[in-house]
Amino acid sequence: MIVSRIYGGLGNQMFQYASARQLATRLGTDLLLDVTQFQTYKLHDYAIHRFPLKSAEMSAEMATHRPLRFGGQLWKRLFCSGCPPLKLVREKGLAWQALLANAADNSYLVGYWQSESYFATMRPQLLQELTLTESADGRDAEIIDEMRSTTSVAVHVRRGDYVSNAATNLVHGTCDSAYYQRSVTLLADQYGPLKLFVFSDDPAWCRDNLRLGHPTVFVDHNDTQRNCEDLRVMSHARHFVVANSSFSWWGAWLSTSVEKTVCAPARWFRTAKNDETDIVPRTWHRI
Repeated sequence: MIVSRIYGGLGNQMFQYASARQLATRLGTDLLLDVTQFQTYKLHDYAIHRFPLKSAEMSAEMATHRPLRFGGQLWKRLFCSGCPPLKLVREKGLAWQALLANAADNSYLVGYWQSESYFATMRPQLLQELTLTESADGRDAEIIDEMRSTTSVAVHVRRGDYVSNAATNLVHGTCDSAYYQRSVTLLADQYGPLKLFVFSDDPAWCRDNLRLGHPTVFVDHNDTQRNCEDLRVMSHARHFVVANSSFSWWGAWLSTSVEKTVCAPARWFRTAKNDETDIVPRTWHRI
C-alpha cells in the first residue's frame, strides 16, 4: 500500500495524487489518500475528490499517529487499521528526487512532488482520472465552444495570497504585465490573431492592467468552489500562458491540443534558493 498525504490547493493535490498513483501502479499495490489535513487546514478545501480517482481516502477515524524516530529526528509515523507499518518518504527540496521513484511498498509520502517526471508515463490514465466526468454546461460549455473555434489562449494570472501575504510573496512573487505581453507577442508572431481567455483570482486587477492587444474574455463566472470547472475550461484552450502556479500548470498539462504552445515564467520562484529545474516541462517556453 502507498499512502499519500494530500494538502495545499487543487494543483498541489493533483501533483500529490499523480505521483503517488504512478508509484502505486509500478509496485502493483493499492493507493490510499490521507486527507485528514483538511480537518484543520483553512486555506484550501479538499478538491480532487471530484475527479474519478483510482484510490481510497483515509479519514480521521481510520488513522492514528504514533511518534517514532527517523534519522535521529522525531517524526510521526502513520498507522491505519489493517495496514502494515509505513515508511516515511519525505520530499527534500523541489527538484526531482530518486527517493520517490525508488520508494518501496508500504510507504507514506509527504511532499509536493511538483514534476511531471514522477508520472509522465501515466499520462493517458491521468488525463482520464483528473478530468471531471460530468459534461460542461452553461457558461462553461459556451466558453469551451469559443475556445475550440478560435486560436484561443488561456492566460492565468495568480495573485491572491501571492500579493496579500508578505511571506508568501517573498517566496513566489508574481508575474508582471510585461511577462504576459511578451508571451502573447510570441504566440501572435507564430499563430496570428488570438483570442485570450483570462483566468484569475483577481479579475478586477486583470481588467485594469492587462492590455494585450487581442480580443479578451475574462473567465470569472465560477466561484472558488468550482475551481475544478475552471480547470476543465482552461484545458480546452489551444495555447497557454501560465502563471507561477500549479493550477495553470495543470490546465496546460491536461490539454490535448496537438499544436499547443505553453509559455511559462523564466523564474517560478522569487528567489533562486528553490530549485525549480524540474517544475516546468522542457517542451514549454520559458519567458
